[in-house]
Amino acid sequence: MQPAVSITRVVPISVAKVTAFYYGFWGTVSALVYAFTNSEGWLAPLGFWTIFLKFTVNLTLLMHNGISVKIIEMLIVACAYTLTGWLTGLIGAAGYNLASKYLGLCFQGTTEPQSSH
Repeated sequence: MQPAVSITRVVPISVAKVTAFYYGFWGTVSALVYAFTNSEGWLAPLGFWTIFLKFTVNLTLLMHNGISVKIIEMLIVACAYTLTGWLTGLIGAAGYNLASKYLGLCFQGTTEPQSSH
């Protein structure tokens, strides 16, 4: 096992892709849950979203009974969560890079060797 090293910089687009996938997956799960409950509506966030800071515009979708409308709403919710994840990852990675550069705050981690395929 390799020793842990300080990760001083991350590629923002790479982090954005990972968080977009994560948020998109859970956005789809929440859309499925809302679609099969008796909720009056659901919120689809658009924007930067963290535990402490939230710059979002929420789309409020009212529940409809038609299956085609529900499918479209589920797609909207999943896309909104995915976009929010992408923005959150991009801004979060840029913030990490600044904190690492100017404050010396870094994650410790290891990397896997690159394959030559």
